[in-house]
Amino acid sequence: MPLKLYSIYFILYLFILSSSIFNLENTIYNLKTTPQITNNKVCLIIVDGLRYDYVPYMEYISSCLQSNKAVLYKSLSGIPSYSRPGYERILTGSETEINGIESNNNKILSLTPNIFSLCKNKKFKTACCAFYWFEELYPFLIDYKYLYFYNDSLVFNKAEEFIKKYKPEFIVIHPMEVDNAGHKFGSKSSEYINSVKKIDKNIKKTWDIIKNYNYILLITSDHGHKDEGGHGDSCELCINTPLVIISNNIKNLNLQDNKSSISQIDIAPTICDFLGIPKTIYMTGQSLIKNGYNINELRSIFTCYYVKNFKTFFNLTSTITYIIISLYTVIYFSSLITTIKILKT
Repeated sequence: MPLKLYSIYFILYLFILSSSIFNLENTIYNLKTTPQITNNKVCLIIVDGLRYDYVPYMEYISSCLQSNKAVLYKSLSGIPSYSRPGYERILTGSETEINGIESNNNKILSLTPNIFSLCKNKKFKTACCAFYWFEELYPFLIDYKYLYFYNDSLVFNKAEEFIKKYKPEFIVIHPMEVDNAGHKFGSKSSEYINSVKKIDKNIKKTWDIIKNYNYILLITSDHGHKDEGGHGDSCELCINTPLVIISNNIKNLNLQDNKSSISQIDIAPTICDFLGIPKTIYMTGQSLIKNGYNINELRSIFTCYYVKNFKTFFNLTSTITYIIISLYTVIYFSSLITTIKILKT
């Protein structure tokens, strides 16, 4: 009997908590654009620790580029060139000074509107096969997930299962083996190069599965690696990462072709345009779609009527969110303790 009650309380707690945060994001965080309706789905592969200059080792991706089935940009990751800040920049389109995720030690949930939450608001299905840090950053937002600690041998297989069974509108696949090889052996090592080649084969297998389900495939990385291994600073080898976009109709995507390099924060608004979902005012990056809605114009309208400083505004809304989380946590545990006392009497 007690176990059933605990389960009911916990489920209600999660439902109320997540609903409150989503409502807050809808009313305060988002200033919606008018997106163009699409039938696209997006598969985002974040190859942890992949350097830009190692794309030529990826035979399949190179063949796609040569046959004009894909485009390649140099994506500048930003500083610090660590994993958590990289994930957050990629999925929120916001700079580190705005989103507040400054290191791998920031074991807190993301409070910035991100692609997962925007999909949730549109009732899109989401999936994620990734290192467990993604669950820490984006709890309550992922419908189907496979999380691992360090052995990511199943990450592509699980993603393919989710795609075949659920066909989520947005899925993240996040393998770590390239990053692990970089840390252990350095990025000049045969181990690092072989791990890059192995990932390339998995990417081909994944694309062969998803290409018939109307997916656009994006391959990028959170950071690069120094020759001797390691990352975190502004070293060119650490911040130069690739963004590859593969599509059945790459010419019809209307992508900008006059950019040799982009910012990591340009990825999220581009995904928004692919999916036909609204961007947010926290996206300081720009979409790679030609003639897309200029987020700077949107932000200037917002600041005219609401706030003058985005960082101050975000700190305020973050504080409100933390207060809501704290209140519901207190209510949950108080109710739990009361229930236990009643059951004991």
